Amino acid sequence: MEAAKKKIERDNMRIIIKLYGGNVEEVISDSDKDVQVLIIDYNTGKFDSLDTDGLKTIQGKEAYVCTDFKEAENNPGKVNLIYLDAMRK
Repeated sequence: MEAAKKKIERDNMRIIIKLYGGNVEEVISDSDKDVQVLIIDYNTGKFDSLDTDGLKTIQGKEAYVCTDFKEAENNPGKVNLIYLDAMRK
């Protein structure tokens, strides 16, 4: 638990986008700066009741743009714990 609380100095930021069943559940980062997020899903055929307001043409392809998340939540401890779990062998 102590590793999650310790601030890690790094030149890059880490962003985690949590999905469940194709839906964005959470967007978090370990940056103390404002992080703007744009989530695009090109797999539009899988949605039976897709809100067509979210459909856009992105680089010539039809895509669903998730507008629920505009910024990432700043939570470096949680990001660190998730990375530790994800990189565990």
